[in-house]
Amino acid sequence: MNLNALKQFSQIGFAVIPPEAFLEAADFCHQHVEVTRDVRFLFLEDCFRLSDQFWTEGDSGAVLSEDAVLLLALWKRHLPSILEVEDQETGITYASVLRDDLRAALAALRNL
Repeated sequence: MNLNALKQFSQIGFAVIPPEAFLEAADFCHQHVEVTRDVRFLFLEDCFRLSDQFWTEGDSGAVLSEDAVLLLALWKRHLPSILEVEDQETGITYASVLRDDLRAALAALRNL
């Protein structure tokens, strides 16, 4: 796992970071914070851990559940701006929005 993989994930999706690697991505984000002190990666760590909760046994192979499609759409919508912005505070704000959106989607899924 590396920063380039995160950037590719925002464009390509599960082919780069499959859901079974979300916890590995979370660990990478945590380590990245320790090295760079870039706090937005703490938010991304949390986002990958939340995303891991979306994945189900039925979400394998070429057929993805609606939940997995929603999850990927949220990541693709938010991750590029989180990674591209130079200002850390703005990146934190963007990452916070992704985390809030993931929490809301997960809460809605649990209430079904």
